[in-house]
Amino acid sequence: VEGHEPGCRSIGALMAHVDAVIRHCAGRLGSYVINGRTK
Repeated sequence: VEGHEPGCRSIGALMAHVDAVIRHCAGRLGSYVINGRTK
């Protein structure tokens, strides 16, 4: 599921918000370094 399939709009919105948080935190979340996400 990538978030643009029929009936999955909320998943796409959630993924967009998570991506925005990661960008805002410059890839660091607590003691974790986030390099990207996978499917």
